[in-house]
Amino acid sequence: MGIADGNFGSFMVTKRMSHSWQIRGIYTFGKSTDEMSSNDNGTANGEAIFDALDPMSQHGLSDFNVAKRFTIDALVMMPDIFKSGWSKWLLGGWRMSDIVVLQGGLPFTVYTSAAFNPIFDGSGNVIGLNPGSGDFNADGYNYDVPDKPASGVVKTGERSDFLNGFAKASDFPTPALGNQGNGGRNTFSGPGMASVNAQFTKSFNVDRYGFEFRADIFNLFNRVNLTAPDSDLSSGTFGHSTSQNIPRSVQFGLHFSF
Repeated sequence: MGIADGNFGSFMVTKRMSHSWQIRGIYTFGKSTDEMSSNDNGTANGEAIFDALDPMSQHGLSDFNVAKRFTIDALVMMPDIFKSGWSKWLLGGWRMSDIVVLQGGLPFTVYTSAAFNPIFDGSGNVIGLNPGSGDFNADGYNYDVPDKPASGVVKTGERSDFLNGFAKASDFPTPALGNQGNGGRNTFSGPGMASVNAQFTKSFNVDRYGFEFRADIFNLFNRVNLTAPDSDLSSGTFGHSTSQNIPRSVQFGLHFSF
């Protein structure tokens, strides 16, 4: 049993410049929260539950939450400057459509997958945790969050923050022995995304046969859109984004009708 909720708003502006050009902009904002967005967040044991006896304590941003998103789509009909002949057949009648997407990053959780590594006294009693120890509450499940870091330590506002490391593992305090940390779930936001997709289409007829040629270019300017950073405190690449999403790609298609 859990609670999932969301509040969103959207604004749209559309303008038809002429019979051959139109443009539309949509701005969406909001927030979605829940206890767990799926039954597998990529952790070794599947369900990423900090405390099975109190799952409500990890209510936070949904894994798919995007706080802000702005899109622009446009359609342009290329003018026919040639009246007849092969030039008109080859160069006339082209149509171009573009979609620009600008959006904020997805949330992520800082956690540790390290095993419990205690310090014992002479009588065999646990008196603390060795550096790098995980499983802070010693429940046998190696998915625990640390305590909140000091204000201003974590930097996630720029793309360079994820390339250079948004924070160090040592910036996140270890909770008191036997306790789950207060760092919370999906506390931080990952890298945003910016992409321009374009499509070029031309339709023509040969006798009674119709043809449509289409070329799609995704991420036209090949912008590097970083993936979520490594947020496992026990990882050697903690704090860094090590790969990218949607590199530029091109596909072609031909539709034939008769």
